[in-house]
Amino acid sequence: MKWKVYLFVIAVSCFMFKGKTSSSEIIKLGMLPTQRSDWGKTFEQMNSELIEKSDGTLQFQFYFGRDEKELINLLESKQIDAVSVSAAGLGQIIPEIFIFNLPLMFSTYEEFDYIRDTLTQHFSNLLDSKGFTILGWGDLGFTYPFSKEPIKTQTDLQRTKLWAWDIDPIAKAFATGSGREPVLLPIQSVLSSLSKGDIQTVYGPPLACIVYQWHTEIRYMTDLRVAVGLGATIIQKSRIETISSDNERLLKNIAKKYHEQLVVKIRRRNEESVDVLKEQGIEIISVPHQERQKWNQVAMKVQDQFIDRLYEKELLDKVKSLLEEYRRK
Repeated sequence: MKWKVYLFVIAVSCFMFKGKTSSSEIIKLGMLPTQRSDWGKTFEQMNSELIEKSDGTLQFQFYFGRDEKELINLLESKQIDAVSVSAAGLGQIIPEIFIFNLPLMFSTYEEFDYIRDTLTQHFSNLLDSKGFTILGWGDLGFTYPFSKEPIKTQTDLQRTKLWAWDIDPIAKAFATGSGREPVLLPIQSVLSSLSKGDIQTVYGPPLACIVYQWHTEIRYMTDLRVAVGLGATIIQKSRIETISSDNERLLKNIAKKYHEQLVVKIRRRNEESVDVLKEQGIEIISVPHQERQKWNQVAMKVQDQFIDRLYEKELLDKVKSLLEEYRRK
C-alpha cells in the first residue's frame, strides 16, 4: 500500500510542476544591441523584475545582436513577438517615424522630448493600425559625423567616402544633398569597411562609435548635431491579447519604467563617451556659423523631399509648429 501512496505523491508533484511550467508566458524579443551593451543590460534587469513580479509566469527571451531589417521581417512573419529598434528599423513599418531622423531639426533633447511626447498618441495609433503596441521609447543620443580626415565644410565631405545605413533614406538624402553619394551598408559592415578604406566618414552617437569600435579607425568628430537617434520597443497586438490582464498591466508598467531609465542612461553615457574619445586622441572639429547655415539649407531641402513619400506635409508642419511653440516658451 505504501508504494501506491508514494507513486500517487510523485504523480501529483509532476502534474503540479508541469502545470506551473506550461503557464509561463515567454515573449520573444529581438534587438540590434548586444547583451553586454547598456541597452542589453537594462533589458535584462527589466526581465528580472518582470519574472519576479509575475511569479515566473511572464518573461522575455532575448535575441541580441540582430540586424534590424532581419528583425522586422521576423516580427512581421510572427517568428518573434517584439523588437527594440531604431527609427530606421521602425520606419520599415511606419515610414512617418522617419520625421524624427530629419537632419538639424532638433537642437536640444528637451525640444526632441517635447515633440516625441506630444506626438506619441499619433504614432501609437499608426502602430495600432499595423497590429503593434508600443511598450516604450528608447534613445540613442545625438548623432555626429566621425571621419578619418577633418570635416568642417560640405566641400570637405565631398572629398570623402561617406557611409549611410542602408535602411535609412534620410541619411542617404542628407549626404546626397551635401554633394556626396554615400556608400550604403548595414551597420554591422561599417568597422570592416573603415579598416579597408572602403569608407572614411560615418555618423552616429559617440557611445555607438565606441561600442562598435569605429573610434579605432577614425581621428575626428565634427561638432554638428545631425539628429537624435530615436528608438522604440514594439510588440504584436495579437501577442498581447494572449496575456492575462494582470500580466499585461505589469508588462506595460515595468517596460515604461525601464525605458525611461534607459533614455537617461544612454544620454549620460553619450556625454561621457565624448570625453573618452578625446582621451583616445579624437579631435573635435568646430563648424563655423556660416557653414552651419549651408548645412541647414540642405536639411530644409531634405525635409521637403520626403513629403508624401514618407510623411504628409501636415505632419511636418505640425512638428515645426510644435518646435516654434516650445522655443517661444
